[in-house]
Amino acid sequence: MNQISCFIASAFGYPDIDAIYDNAITNVLSDLNINTHRVDREIHNDDIDDKIIELMNTCDICIADLSYARPSVYYEAGYFTGLGY
Repeated sequence: MNQISCFIASAFGYPDIDAIYDNAITNVLSDLNINTHRVDREIHNDDIDDKIIELMNTCDICIADLSYARPSVYYEAGYFTGLGY
């Protein structure tokens, strides 16, 4: 059985968002044996937009934190919804 992967869409550079990701989301999903992918935590040399699209196209589920009303996060949530999973 393949492991489930989750794309995390969120604002970057906010201590409270990082704390939620580090102390809640990753812990809960790890307990459920789900890999998490947040683009700013991925090691890559790709264009960030290309990497985001790649991650969304390969992940099974998405969590979108709409705090701080970042337009990119709304786009990512809509894109993932459009994938029809």
